[in-house]
Amino acid sequence: MKKGRPCAGASFVCARLKKAPNQIRPSRIGSAGRNLFIFTGKSMPEMKEEVQSSRLHADPKKSLAAPSRPRLQCGMAGSYLTLDEAAKYLHLDTGYLLRLLKQGEVPCQAGGGRVGFDRDELDAWASQRILRMTERNLKEYHRESSRITRCSAGDYAVIRGLFAPGRTVVGLPSRTKASVLRELVGIAEQAGLLYAPADLIASLEAREAACSTGLGGGVALVHPSKHDPYIAAESFIVLARTATPIPFGAPDGENTDLFFLVCCLDDRLHLHTLARLCTMLGTPDVLPRMRQAADGAALYAAVIETEQLVLEHLGRSRV
Repeated sequence: MKKGRPCAGASFVCARLKKAPNQIRPSRIGSAGRNLFIFTGKSMPEMKEEVQSSRLHADPKKSLAAPSRPRLQCGMAGSYLTLDEAAKYLHLDTGYLLRLLKQGEVPCQAGGGRVGFDRDELDAWASQRILRMTERNLKEYHRESSRITRCSAGDYAVIRGLFAPGRTVVGLPSRTKASVLRELVGIAEQAGLLYAPADLIASLEAREAACSTGLGGGVALVHPSKHDPYIAAESFIVLARTATPIPFGAPDGENTDLFFLVCCLDDRLHLHTLARLCTMLGTPDVLPRMRQAADGAALYAAVIETEQLVLEHLGRSRV
């Protein structure tokens, strides 16, 4: 059984290391000076171990990190899920998940008369399943995930909460899959969102090697293979339109020119975000509007207004 990971939605806190001044390398300040991480000569696993320990014993009043936006409840701790936990994690009815198990569609681990699920394997399976859902199944899944993750004030505009005008680019010069991944990460890095851009690129490449995140219609929902809280300061979305469509492994065989980079630190938020974006992309006229956008501001407006239409439809459906 894999070692459990810290809660992905937790704030990034200062690692207080007992080092002499000449042993500590320069520190890196995160977005708006809210997050501080001290890099030393230690390996990343050792560093993560110390950061987890710091989290457990830190005084909340002295935490340097404060979330800038409302955050959803993070998922269950640990990397191994029971049947009921997996159903909750996937926003599925337990009976339906059992049917999928009997059909051999869900990755699981069986032993001693019990069935369990590895969180990372389940997330990869669920992410790909959402990207390939039929319109009817996507509608039902999105309705349920919206009901579960809705804020007390009403339907949570999750895309608006993860997005910002400065995170859109029109006319990205990338001509290959590798270059577009680097350019997307570069946009996030320039926005001050990343702690480890190289690690994010590697995670994106791992996801694409496993299965393309390209959709039909010239769109890709690029996302990392793991939701590592040590990569980014907060969950975010970046959107870019390339100057010319490029091959990206879309199931319809067409080239892709609209690229969303979805980086969620909370894995359940990640699944809901994918479902919301897929639902939005099925809205009439949204793709032509995104392709006709003259600049990043117009591209941003097209996305935000489309999400509002989706939320209004959910309201009419009494979700």
